[in-house]
Amino acid sequence: MEPGLQSLKEWNVAPPRSVLVVDDESAVCHVMRLALKRAGCGVVTAESPEEALAAIREHTCPVGFIDLNLPGMNGIELCRAIRAEQPGTVTYLLTGYAPEGAAAECRAAGAADLLIKPVDLKVLIALASEALAAEAGGG
Repeated sequence: MEPGLQSLKEWNVAPPRSVLVVDDESAVCHVMRLALKRAGCGVVTAESPEEALAAIREHTCPVGFIDLNLPGMNGIELCRAIRAEQPGTVTYLLTGYAPEGAAAECRAAGAADLLIKPVDLKVLIALASEALAAEAGGG
């Protein structure tokens, strides 16, 4: 391998503390990953609840952005499962449509908020940066 070049595997390795992005639409994961990485955040993406749970067993994720409508386990159930594994994780649920009472249900599950898609990427970056800084500073 040429000096200065990394293997694809090394390039895809997320730092130990990363932002978790969970959405069953790969394009959404891709766009959020690019924006967050350009802002200097480590990012772990998952396209299913099962992938997300496996990822948090390998990475500390101080913040997670989770699609509300996932196949199988929904975002609220995943939020509870993530917070059971990593209680300090700040979670935000995202949806294109929020039925009445959804925000309250999300907060009851431990989510910081319910964000309506499309979410401004600057807002996601600010929320992620705030959570990462709080975690690095000890809360």
